[in-house]
Amino acid sequence: MEWVTASVLDADRFAMRLVPNVPPDGGSTDWTDLLDDPRTVHAIFGEAPSLDQVELLSITLRRDGPVAAVSIELAESEFPVFPPPKWRDAGFNRVHVELQCVGVSALEIRGLETTPIFDLKIEQDGRLKRVHGATVEMSVDISADCLVVANTGVSAYLRDDEWGCF
Repeated sequence: MEWVTASVLDADRFAMRLVPNVPPDGGSTDWTDLLDDPRTVHAIFGEAPSLDQVELLSITLRRDGPVAAVSIELAESEFPVFPPPKWRDAGFNRVHVELQCVGVSALEIRGLETTPIFDLKIEQDGRLKRVHGATVEMSVDISADCLVVANTGVSAYLRDDEWGCF
């Protein structure tokens, strides 16, 4: 098995962790295997967090690429066990991930709702990567050449549902 070094630069620390570059059986085990570079996600979470019950915050389209940037909030249960010190010290409880779909060849959004929560699926579809999910009222389906979570694409914040916003 190959191993790569994953690192996160925090305001206070530089942390390093060894993460597997390929699964033991050679097959895909999680959605991060389909990222161009999974090190940012692995450095924060170790193993890939689940994309079940994510909240879709936005989809931003850019003509350069073309790119569809999918912003999601992970389920509260997916907050890292060992978060970066800055997150822990601030009392953050939610993680925001921006998944950039680069080289979009197909995009379909049906319906719209204010708080779409669904199981996001990321799969290989021939030479393309497919990102899709649906609720009763809304569906999203994107096919792209590659998927990227940049090192600035993962952040955390405090969400207080009693207060009504984050």
